[in-house]
Amino acid sequence: MINLAGVQRRFGGLMLEAAMVVFAVLLALGVDEWRQTAALQEQVDRARAGVEAELRSNQAELAVSMASIADMNESVRARINALRAGDLAPEWRLGGELPEFSDAAWEAAQVTGVVARMDYQWVLTTARVYDTQRLASQSQLRLIEMVGAASLRRPALDRFEELRVQLFVALQLYQALAIKYDEALAAFDTP
Repeated sequence: MINLAGVQRRFGGLMLEAAMVVFAVLLALGVDEWRQTAALQEQVDRARAGVEAELRSNQAELAVSMASIADMNESVRARINALRAGDLAPEWRLGGELPEFSDAAWEAAQVTGVVARMDYQWVLTTARVYDTQRLASQSQLRLIEMVGAASLRRPALDRFEELRVQLFVALQLYQALAIKYDEALAAFDTP
């Protein structure tokens, strides 16, 4: 004969045990989700800190180089004036430092997918800074090519006028970039 009271007790015990297992699994899944979310947030925070440090470094590099660019512009202007006056062999020295921009932290944030978890408006502002920085770097490379060409060939007024135009473009891009750095870095200072 089957004892129904015993079966009911066993069934009740099994149900309680099954409920405990389900609860433990759900708790473990919740803890795992929390850990993953915390790890992703830590990645986002590290990437943001890296981008901020990179932007601040690039901003400082640009600030140091701006005086050199202005000096280069003045040197080229003096060379143009000397050539226009008929002095075909004026003493000419072009020196100075151009900024060395980095975009490694930004690239790393994009490649790792961390950017997708960042605030959209912040990402948009930062992307604009790096776009302007890329344009400034391209202008800078063109400037280096032109300086090399002007130094190696016989002085020609048109080459130096082109060089002066390129310096003007570089200065304009650098000034725009300085403003973009200020705007982007202000976002780090606000909570």
